[in-house]
Amino acid sequence: MTAAPTAGVILAGGTSSRMGRPKALVPFRGQPMVLHVAQALGAVVDDFLVVTNDPSLAANLAVPVVPDPPGAAGPLAGIAAGLDALDGRGAIVLACDMPLVEPHALTAILDLSEDHEAVVPRTDDGRLEPLHAFYGPACREAAWELVRRGERRAHALADAVRTLFVPTSDIDPSGASFTSVDTEEALARLG
Repeated sequence: MTAAPTAGVILAGGTSSRMGRPKALVPFRGQPMVLHVAQALGAVVDDFLVVTNDPSLAANLAVPVVPDPPGAAGPLAGIAAGLDALDGRGAIVLACDMPLVEPHALTAILDLSEDHEAVVPRTDDGRLEPLHAFYGPACREAAWELVRRGERRAHALADAVRTLFVPTSDIDPSGASFTSVDTEEALARLG
């Protein structure tokens, strides 16, 4: 595990345009998707928060909610806001639309994080998973600097700090933890 205390950040901002409704609250196997993510995080870290642009989430969740920063958009701004709220701790950062994430996958990321500012999984075809990653305290300022320059993509943060890129198969051999549910069709496929 990491030497510094680690928390969790769930990103639930965005417009959910492909889903057509707020993804965080979409029912999946009997509960909102965000609660599946929260349960996996809660098994690995002591506390976590949700960063969102939807104030109604605070009323629907029993976890701390941090607003997306005004005037900034994209997942990078959500990561920056989440790290800001954690008082110098690093965080496992997850998107709210990954309801199959497993605690063992999060533990695998944390186990690799001690000597790196970030740990970001990468698929065999080179695609990064920056919304299923670890970002240490040093990433906070780097994230805000990128946001100030107009950057929105979380990938940019992985490129700006000392990042360990690790194969997704080393984190979760089944790959299920990386399943993103961002359309009604993807939701239907998972049942």
